[in-house]
Amino acid sequence: MPSKTKGRRPTRTTYRPPAAYYAPYTPEYDEGRPRRPADLSALARFFWWCHRNRVELAPPATAGLLFTTAATMYKTHNPAIGVLIGAATTGLTWWVAGKKWDREEERLFARIVATAASLWLIAACIVGPVNPVVFWALVLGTIAGAVPWYKHKLVRPHEKNALLEEWAARWVEIRDRLGLPGSRIVEATGDENYAELTLQLVKGVQTFADVQPLEERIAGALDLPKKAIKVRDMRKVNASRVTLVYSKVSVIDEIVRWADLAPMVANTVMKPVTLGRSESGGWKQVSPLGHWMIIGQTRAGKSTEVHNLMAHLTSAEDAVIFFIDLKGGSVAGRWAECIDWPATTITEAVTLMESVNRMIDARAATADVGSGDGDQLIPTPERPAVFIVFDECAEGIGVSNGGRSQSEKTRLTGLVESVARRGAAMNFYLVLSGQDGSLETFGTEKLRGNLTKRMCFRVSKSDSAQYVLDGYSKLPVKELEDGQFFYHERTDDPVPVRGPWMTHPDDPMLPQQIARKNAARRPALDAATAQGGGDAYANRWDRAPDRFRRARGIDTAPAPAPVAVSVPQGKEDPMTQQHDPSGAYERAVAVEAEAGIGTAPVVSFEDLKRARETGRLNLADDLDRVTDLFCQLVANAPLDGIKAQVLYESLGVSRTWSNDRLTLLKSRGLVERVSYGYWRAADGVSAADLRASLDAWTTERRERVPANA
Repeated sequence: MPSKTKGRRPTRTTYRPPAAYYAPYTPEYDEGRPRRPADLSALARFFWWCHRNRVELAPPATAGLLFTTAATMYKTHNPAIGVLIGAATTGLTWWVAGKKWDREEERLFARIVATAASLWLIAACIVGPVNPVVFWALVLGTIAGAVPWYKHKLVRPHEKNALLEEWAARWVEIRDRLGLPGSRIVEATGDENYAELTLQLVKGVQTFADVQPLEERIAGALDLPKKAIKVRDMRKVNASRVTLVYSKVSVIDEIVRWADLAPMVANTVMKPVTLGRSESGGWKQVSPLGHWMIIGQTRAGKSTEVHNLMAHLTSAEDAVIFFIDLKGGSVAGRWAECIDWPATTITEAVTLMESVNRMIDARAATADVGSGDGDQLIPTPERPAVFIVFDECAEGIGVSNGGRSQSEKTRLTGLVESVARRGAAMNFYLVLSGQDGSLETFGTEKLRGNLTKRMCFRVSKSDSAQYVLDGYSKLPVKELEDGQFFYHERTDDPVPVRGPWMTHPDDPMLPQQIARKNAARRPALDAATAQGGGDAYANRWDRAPDRFRRARGIDTAPAPAPVAVSVPQGKEDPMTQQHDPSGAYERAVAVEAEAGIGTAPVVSFEDLKRARETGRLNLADDLDRVTDLFCQLVANAPLDGIKAQVLYESLGVSRTWSNDRLTLLKSRGLVERVSYGYWRAADGVSAADLRASLDAWTTERRERVPANA
C-alpha cells in the first residue's frame, strides 16, 4: 500500500519476538547463518512458530481471545465491563480502519468483523459463552470471517509500487560495478525524502560484510551525496538481506554536474562566473575580476574548482591564462591548449612573474586607464585580461626552510605581491590555491590582504580557515564534503556552495574536452603588453615542457647538431665558432650585448644561467664582464633586495669576491643591505656608478702595490 507519511519517516508496527528468541551470537552468525529453531528452548520455539504462522493463526486466536474474555466477565459477574470492551473495540476499529487502510474492501472487512465480535462479546458476557446459540455463533462466525481473510492475505492482489520499481531499476544498473551481481531490491517503503530499501543478496555468496563498507560507493554510483545512504544489519532476521536507508540531504550535498552549469558560461569576463549551487538551491555567481584565494586540504576539491574557473576563463574571448603548476603540470596539463604561458619549475615561475610585472608597467604606460571607471581598464579581445593561476602556491611562495630554494621563493613572493598590489587596475589577476591561509602558504600579510575573492574547502584544523573566513570558528569547515566550500568576499557572510564535479568517473577527461573546444577562442596578448614582457615572454615556448609544446603544435624533436664554420686564423671569435639553428647562438649574443653598462633590458641571473649552459659565455674568464654583470644585478635588484648567494652562484665567482665588493660599495653609500644576506643599490645609484666606484677601488689597490713586488 502507498505510504501516507510524505515529508516524514514512515512508522511501522512490527512484531518483536521475546528476548528468548534472540540467542547469543555464535560463529554460525559470523558465517551469515542464523541459529536453527531446534537449537532454541521449547518456549522460544513456540513463539518462533507462532510468529512464523501469524497470518494463519489470526482467526482462531481472535476467537479464543473473545471466548476467554467473555468467560472471565461472565464468571466474575461483571458483564458491564464486557459491554464497555465490546463498544470500545467497535468504535476504535471503525476509526482506525478509516485512517490506516485506503482500500475499500479492507476497511469494510475490519468494520464488519469488529462489529460482529463486539455484539457477540456483549451477548456472551450476559448469557455465558457456553450457551449453545452463542457458542455456535462464535464458531460459525470465525469460519465465515476466516475465508475472506485467508483469501485476501495469503493471495494478496498485486499492487504497483512505483518507489520499489524506481529503486529496483536503479540498483540493476549499478550492482555489477559494486561487486554485487545478482542482488536486487525486493521491498521499498517511504517517499522521495526518506526510504527504507530491502536488498536481497545471493544466498551463500554475498553477506552483510560485503555490503557494509560500500555505503559511499553506493551513494556515488547512484549520483547521491556520500552520506545519503546508510546500511543496516538484518542478520538476526534474515542473513541474506540488508536494509539500505536513503535520506534526502540538503541542496549542497547533491552532486552538481557540469552539464547543468555549462549553459551559464559566458564569452567574456565582464559577466559573472558560476561557482556552483548555493544552499538556497540557486546558482552562486560572482565577477571573476579580482584576486582569488582558494584553500583546502588535499582531496577536498580545490583542483576541481580550479578546473571550473578555467572552463569559464578559457571560454572568454577577452582573457589570457598564465599557469604556474609546480606539480609537474598535472593540473595545468589538462588545459595545455588554452594556456598562453605554462611554468612547471620555480625558476620559470620567477621568470614569468618578472615578465608580468614588466607587462604591467608597459600596459600602464600605453593604455588609456581613464576609459573605464576612472582607475581600472575594461578587458577587451584586443587588450585581454591576464589571469595568473598558481596551483598549490606554497611550493613557490611563502616561508619554508632551505637555502637557495627559499631565496627563489622569497623572490617569487615579492613579485606575486607586487602583482596583487598593482595588477588589478591593469587587468592582471591572481588565482592562488593552497592548503591553508597562513603565511607559510601566502608569504606576506600584504599579499593575503589583497586576495578578496576567497574559497575555503575542507581543512584539517579550524584554525587553517581563520585568515580566509570571518567567523570561521562557527562554521563546519572540518566537515565539508568533497567539492563543498564556503565563499567569502569583503564583508559578506560566508556562503556554503557545492561546486561542479569536473572529473566525474563517468567523464574524467571533461577538462581536456572543454580545453579543446575553447582553444579556438584563445586571444592573443596585445602587442604593447607582449613587448613589455621582453624576451622572456617571446621565447617562453622554447623553455616549455614537451606536453605543452605538443598541445600548441610546436615541434618537440631535438635540434640538429651544430655545424662548424671556418674563419680566418687569428680572428676566431668564441661567439661565432658555430652555427646553431636552434637559436642558442643568437640568444647568447643578446645576453652578451645586455652585459654592457647601462644597456637594457635588465640582465637577470636566469639569463646568466642559461647563457652558461649554452657554453657561449665563459664568464669566469672575463673579469671585466663579470664586474659589469655584478653591477647590473645589484643596480636592478627589487625593493626587497637580491641575495648575495644568488649573486656569486650566478656569476660563477667566489663568495669572498662578491662580499668584498658589496662591503666596499656599502661603505661608500652606494648599496644598502635590506635584510640579512639581501642587497640592493641605494636610491638613484645606477650600474655605471657602481662600476666607476669599483674601477677606482681597483686602481687604488694597484697603486699601493710596490713596483718590485
